[in-house]
Amino acid sequence: MIPKVLVGCPTADAYAYCIEEYAKKVKELSYKNYDVLIADNSKDDNYKKRMEALGLKVIKGPHLPDVRERVIHSRNMIREVLLKNKYDYFLSLEQDVIPPLDVIERLMRHQQPIVSGVYYKEFVVTYKLKGKPIKTTKKIMPLICTLLPGMEHTDRAHLCSAEEVAGNKFFKIRGAGLGCILIHRSILEHVAFRSDVERGTFDDLCFSNDMYKKNIPMYVDTSVKCRHLIKEKYQKLFDKS
Repeated sequence: MIPKVLVGCPTADAYAYCIEEYAKKVKELSYKNYDVLIADNSKDDNYKKRMEALGLKVIKGPHLPDVRERVIHSRNMIREVLLKNKYDYFLSLEQDVIPPLDVIERLMRHQQPIVSGVYYKEFVVTYKLKGKPIKTTKKIMPLICTLLPGMEHTDRAHLCSAEEVAGNKFFKIRGAGLGCILIHRSILEHVAFRSDVERGTFDDLCFSNDMYKKNIPMYVDTSVKCRHLIKEKYQKLFDKS
């Protein structure tokens, strides 16, 4: 019996622009034992109905005042479904992230509790000289963080460059976004998704921090390159799936 995987994410009608491609892709994944579950937290049921018409299974989450709380509540709804049923893994796959069709096989083959794929985002990078900002620029970088030598016993993390995740590599990381990451059931049995209100952080950073504090290793497989449909003009920069 091959492990059973639950694929899904929180969403809202702001992602309507990419729902057709996402729905098509998740139904075409090559893995033989998986289900898809989306948690919609839009104000009304219109987006839920649209996703269901595309063949996706959708549960409705509350439209809470704070966007962080909406996302966390929806993601924990999916977690509860996973824990109440016989799922072995959760593939957190955000609706604007388009993976290779064999994403589950590639991430699972390492037999590690948490393995991330790679997707990119535009960051604003500030260069400093003697502590003073001298230049600000925009840069496309992966949502993958590592610990550099000498940083092992600190909370500081290094955001990887595109060059560091080039090619097909597998290595330990400090953290990753939740856009394309395979998480074993044993982790979710003890850790729920949360935010840090004081720091204003979302659940992806909090999840990585919780794993770090619990000494649970996280890894990245850089062969799993995904397209991130944040803006149409970025698509040509990302590896085709």
